[in-house]
Amino acid sequence: MAHTIGSGGFGAGSDEGEMDSTLTAVHPYVCVQATDRLSAWGVLGYGAGSLKLETGDSAWQTDTSMNMAAVGLRACG
Repeated sequence: MAHTIGSGGFGAGSDEGEMDSTLTAVHPYVCVQATDRLSAWGVLGYGAGSLKLETGDSAWQTDTSMNMAAVGLRACG
């Protein structure tokens, strides 16, 4: 499980603003030893959070999400 908080600024002059974001995600991982020399692994991830942008008198807020997947094989010699 991961929880991320970010903030920062962007732009210059009249186009200047600030950004704040959060994301909480889980990444379950599995590894299977197929033989003495071969293993397979996989990971899936899902996260949800929010993003807020502020410029001058305006502010926008939206939900954000992420999805990911990865698999692999490892052969030991």
